[in-house]
Amino acid sequence: MLFSISPKTKRSELFDREREMNELKRAVGNDRLIVLDGIVGYLAIFGYEVYKNGPDFETALEKAGVMAKGLVKKEIDDLLARSINYGYALKAVAFGMERYSQIKKYIEANFGSIHDSTLSNILNGLVKQSFLEISFSKSIKSYSIPDPITRSFCVSMNLKQ
Repeated sequence: MLFSISPKTKRSELFDREREMNELKRAVGNDRLIVLDGIVGYLAIFGYEVYKNGPDFETALEKAGVMAKGLVKKEIDDLLARSINYGYALKAVAFGMERYSQIKKYIEANFGSIHDSTLSNILNGLVKQSFLEISFSKSIKSYSIPDPITRSFCVSMNLKQ
């Protein structure tokens, strides 16, 4: 089980979603079920809070959420210190601009012009750092922010021109 503090000895013990969900349902019974979505590290933070403070899931979830938001803020602040263009691209994708042309139009309409090579490098960097994911539908490339905490943070960012 993912919440077990004992070390895993086989790969099959890791991230077997169906087995984990059945185990979780068995352990929780008819109580409320809290589901965390996003980065695997958030689940580890939540598990640690439960381990440290006991089975007060509400408090553990709240503490894990505060810590996760702090981590996201720090990571994005580090990106913005390198280039504000990272913030522009993240904000565009957070607001649903999925294709390159949509992202570019959003940035230019809200923040000013950006060269194609600059935007391409920014998007590639965000993908390499796992802030963005790429998907293809009918040969059309789309960008998305896979982590809901990061997406929420990016929507609320105040970026200056």
